[in-house]
Amino acid sequence: MSIQFDMSKLITADAKATEAKALRASAIKGECATRITDILDGNTMTNLQSAAIVGLLSGEEMDLFRSAQLWISTMLTAARTAIAEGGEPIWPESPDGLAALVAKF
Repeated sequence: MSIQFDMSKLITADAKATEAKALRASAIKGECATRITDILDGNTMTNLQSAAIVGLLSGEEMDLFRSAQLWISTMLTAARTAIAEGGEPIWPESPDGLAALVAKF
């Protein structure tokens, strides 16, 4: 009697490493999304964008809205950099005054 092994079922070190990278990337992306939405959720962002488009934001609010957009972009860059380089993300602080602006919307 001979024992046959199905080699296609073996999990290689490369496969484990690839899976670990994918899980890490997913975790970092999830943390980034959570950090953003904890401060500025999708509905609030839509309301802010609408207010900006129709001119309902003051000059100061518009500057803060632009800062928020830049902050989101910087957050995404931090996540992508950490994933690409294998390091820990360095999360930027949200703009001063953003919480107060968000509370209005």
